[in-house]
Amino acid sequence: MKYLALIAAPLLTLAATPAFAGLRCGSDVVSLGSSTYVVKARCGDPYHVDTTVEARTTRRFVPRVGYVENRVTIPIERWTYVKSDSDLIRTLVFENGGLVSVKTEGRPPDGEGSLEQCAKSIHSTGDTLAEVLLRCGPPTDARRWYEEVAIGNRGFERRELVPHERWIYDLGSNRLLRVLTFERGRLVRQETTR
Repeated sequence: MKYLALIAAPLLTLAATPAFAGLRCGSDVVSLGSSTYVVKARCGDPYHVDTTVEARTTRRFVPRVGYVENRVTIPIERWTYVKSDSDLIRTLVFENGGLVSVKTEGRPPDGEGSLEQCAKSIHSTGDTLAEVLLRCGPPTDARRWYEEVAIGNRGFERRELVPHERWIYDLGSNRLLRVLTFERGRLVRQETTR
């Protein structure tokens, strides 16, 4: 029984420790709250950067005045890192230059992205901009626009400028153009056209 207690104590301590929320870059580690400067210094340049802006509004009632609004505009950046073909794709999200989340996106495709590989690839709804770039390389043509979306209730409202992108890949003569539409950095529609 005494030995069981000696083994169980470290296991209970590990179970109570929150999951690590960060990214290991060689022997360095970046964690939530790290600045873009620190992340770039420790991890190098990202493979892909996606930027947007979000406006957040809070409302509070002040007696004899009424509702008072406070609106803040927050720059948001999504950095994608791919260290090697055997490593996972990681997306780091920054708000106001500080790291707020690290997401794992899956494994990168084998080999360098090319139009030939793109012609053979089947993209899935939800694929990230970086996943498509890794598969296909840069698009032949790209267009970007923003749409404002309001989210919230009476006490708090968030207005987000949602980035949309339309990428066109010209896969060569006698082939249709492949048109990919992204919303918030994720594939939402794919079409072919002449």
